[in-house]
Amino acid sequence: MHYTLQFITIKKDVCFDMEYTENTVNNSIIDEFINDVRITTYGTKEVKHEGFIVLLNEFMKNRYMDLFNKYTKFSTFKKLLELKNIIDTSSCNNYMAVIFDKHLTHIQQKQTLAYLIEFEKGIPAEETIKEYINENGSLLSVYNPYTFSPDTSAVRIGTRQKDKRVCRYCHKSMPEVKFNNNSHTISKALGNICFMTNDECNSCNTKFGLTIEQDFCHYVEMYNSLTRDNFNLGCISFSKDKDGNILVNNIDEGISIKDTDSEIIYEYKGSVIKLQNVYRAMCKYAIGFLPSELLVYLSDTINWINGDYDLHSLPIVKKAVHNSQLKQPLMDIYIRNESADQSYPYIFVDFHLNYLEFLFIIPNSQKDNVDYSDKSNYSKFWNLLTSFHERAWNDIDMSSMNKSNMKGKVTFHKRNKTSV
Repeated sequence: MHYTLQFITIKKDVCFDMEYTENTVNNSIIDEFINDVRITTYGTKEVKHEGFIVLLNEFMKNRYMDLFNKYTKFSTFKKLLELKNIIDTSSCNNYMAVIFDKHLTHIQQKQTLAYLIEFEKGIPAEETIKEYINENGSLLSVYNPYTFSPDTSAVRIGTRQKDKRVCRYCHKSMPEVKFNNNSHTISKALGNICFMTNDECNSCNTKFGLTIEQDFCHYVEMYNSLTRDNFNLGCISFSKDKDGNILVNNIDEGISIKDTDSEIIYEYKGSVIKLQNVYRAMCKYAIGFLPSELLVYLSDTINWINGDYDLHSLPIVKKAVHNSQLKQPLMDIYIRNESADQSYPYIFVDFHLNYLEFLFIIPNSQKDNVDYSDKSNYSKFWNLLTSFHERAWNDIDMSSMNKSNMKGKVTFHKRNKTSV
């Protein structure tokens, strides 16, 4: 059993996802902590409200300080340091929402933020919510979004008890498989330092890392490489100086170079990949975030991710390139509401990585009975996503299982030298 405590401010939120185990000492400490948070927030533990908004004045800060001093020694509550930093840096007219044992829907999260903004800045919450619903109402009537944003500490998906884990990709448990690896939900090589999936066994973690995840890393290697101080693109070796300027260290013979007065263009041939494996890897990353109870509807998808069969055709993947970089990957997963039109895809994903953004459908769900590789079916889905239309997207067909070389061009524009 899990118990969730969420602390929300305008700038940041901290969530405690506490797991009850067979250890009675652990359970009693969790119960005591929850009661102390109620007493700190409300002044009594008897109040049963799911949520409350508090003014972070000096009196309330001092009350929370007692909570920090009592519980920071327990590893279960290590996020208290984040909460302490939020409260310490808040001014006396800032507010914080405390949510007890309730997973807020996307709309409820937005509503909570709107009321915090109203209290702090005087902007009416009803106007803020109305504007948001006008912009996103059609999408939100069909989908419930789950946002997995960058955080400063590790977020672990799945049970913490190793003997209770069942691998979400091969369905095996201990002792047949082990769960000793730190299985990154999105490959660590892509900049993910926050998200771990507990119920991914060592064998699947190794297998995916050597196959489909490697194909995805090669697919994005140009943009991913630009975040490093030293990197290679094909047979070109680059580095960055202390000011962040990119320098060319070495180019093997045989590469095409175009050098003009204004620019230098390097053409490179990169690694060999299969595009369908790239799609598989993105779906594998998304499934690593999902609540385990939803996986029953994705058994065919998981078999496809495992390489048990190939799909003849896949829905297109939309890819956009942005000017700004994200240091930590961000993933928004949209799950279709039970009451919504069932002709829309069960799950689609908006995946931000470095300079890239991918929008894709998770294929072959048992909740789907429509072929979204068909253009007319996809168009109906795309017409729903009006808030995404402002991006400059490229449509990518990732159905191919043929081996292909990643090719690309890097253009450097020359600066005019200024005399000193």
